[in-house]
Amino acid sequence: MKFESIAQPWQQQQQASIVLPARSNNRFFYKHHPKNWELYYFDIEDTTSKTKKMTKKAIWLPDLQSHHETPGVNGTRGYKANPDSAMTRVRLQDNGITVLHPSQHDYLRSYPAKGGQYWTSKFNHLESLGGELVITFNHADFAQWRLELMQSGALRIPHKQFLQRKQAEIQRRIERHTRSQHIPEVAAKLKGLKELLTDMQTATDDVATNGAKHYEL
Repeated sequence: MKFESIAQPWQQQQQASIVLPARSNNRFFYKHHPKNWELYYFDIEDTTSKTKKMTKKAIWLPDLQSHHETPGVNGTRGYKANPDSAMTRVRLQDNGITVLHPSQHDYLRSYPAKGGQYWTSKFNHLESLGGELVITFNHADFAQWRLELMQSGALRIPHKQFLQRKQAEIQRRIERHTRSQHIPEVAAKLKGLKELLTDMQTATDDVATNGAKHYEL
């Protein structure tokens, strides 16, 4: 059984009699710290080729975190069915973190569940298999949504210093594996890391040169 037909945006009340085979949970919102980024590869058409050919473009996308609105925790007030996280969001913003409110960016969905509501993102596909809740995450749609956040200016383009830190993490991993590169499995992993580091540098240079145009596919 699939549950998309009973999903509602975050601000609406559920009226459906069908419930998920899962316990209710706390509502959440996405947040982003300006140091958190990840490299994602988009498939784009190569317009320089005479024949239709697809290629991959490495893009720096925001690495988002979920912040659960749990009453009594981290400044959240109210109660489970109606949490008040206004103070929490203000504190996060004061610390340089961007809060992506679901009323503005439409990513939150609620389902009737045991004991209340089950909150999840619209990128999760929920279904019941053998009486168990099975969740499948749509990575491609999530990446496209984050790309649109960058294109709309909802989040600022990454600072070069933070991207260089990500590259330094990969460089350290390469150095750790180098001494064991005679092992085939390690050699394959090392090759992948070096290719990733090259793509990171290319994407970082593109951000430095083109700014917001980095997010134009």
